[in-house]
Amino acid sequence: PELISGIAKNYGIEEDVLLTIIETHCKTTGFTEDGELVMQYSPDWFEAVTGKWASTFEDACAINKKLAHHSTAWGLGGVMGCNFADAGYVDVYTMTLLFSDSEVEQLKGFVSCLCASKRLHKAITEKDCAMIAYHFRMPNFTTLNTIHELKSHYQNL
Repeated sequence: PELISGIAKNYGIEEDVLLTIIETHCKTTGFTEDGELVMQYSPDWFEAVTGKWASTFEDACAINKKLAHHSTAWGLGGVMGCNFADAGYVDVYTMTLLFSDSEVEQLKGFVSCLCASKRLHKAITEKDCAMIAYHFRMPNFTTLNTIHELKSHYQNL
């Protein structure tokens, strides 16, 4: 709770709004049962940036390691590697290395990435739930008016 409160205050976000975004968007943990950093490789994204198909992260790395990392969502917030700068890191490798250290680092990177988008940051600070839901591609987002409705809508998907 203190961590969330501190991060929220640092970015000018109300704590309940940040908690709702975390509860509705983030995975329950940033690590696998084996202690490895959670990752989700996107072959479609990789193909879009390279013009080549690779069905696994390992295959993608063999073609282009950097773009394979850019085409992967990392940690509990699912920060895409291509968003490393928005998350506050000098490169994707530094981001994944620090994400491997702690979920606190993953959460800080996730929130930094959220707030890098002026449009989304404005929606979050103004509690514009429809815009928040739109950003996260939640169906039927236009009817959402309160943070409670946003959380409830997500739970019912």
